[in-house]
Amino acid sequence: MTRNTPRDGTPRDGPAVERLTVSVYRIPTDLPGGDATLTWDATTLVLVEVTAAGVTGLGYTYGSPATAAVVEQTLSDRVVGQDAFDVPAANDRMSRALRNAGRPGTAAGVGLRGRHRPVGPETPARPGRAGCGPSPPCTPC
Repeated sequence: MTRNTPRDGTPRDGPAVERLTVSVYRIPTDLPGGDATLTWDATTLVLVEVTAAGVTGLGYTYGSPATAAVVEQTLSDRVVGQDAFDVPAANDRMSRALRNAGRPGTAAGVGLRGRHRPVGPETPARPGRAGCGPSPPCTPC
């Protein structure tokens, strides 16, 4: 572990988040899906890869491709440079950043749900299979 000091000046013991990479995938469904109001033949997965100390983990959610812009433009500055292990502090910073940006809507998708799904190097990220099952390959949007 490295010792770093986040922007708030509080020393932490975990490695600093080095970068976020955001990708959007359109995942076709095996069969058309639907409910009483809508039908669909694909879903959209927003994948966020977070790197700290040379290790990359991921978080994902299903939602609009606009969610990727929220991560890049609103949330990344609240996470990059911060302690990778201090998830409660990251959650607080992201929640505050989204307060006036539509926290209950699109912004909440990846910002507050997606970050809960870390994956270490022993479980490599496989966006082509996340949620796809035997369906055709996922395609980047």
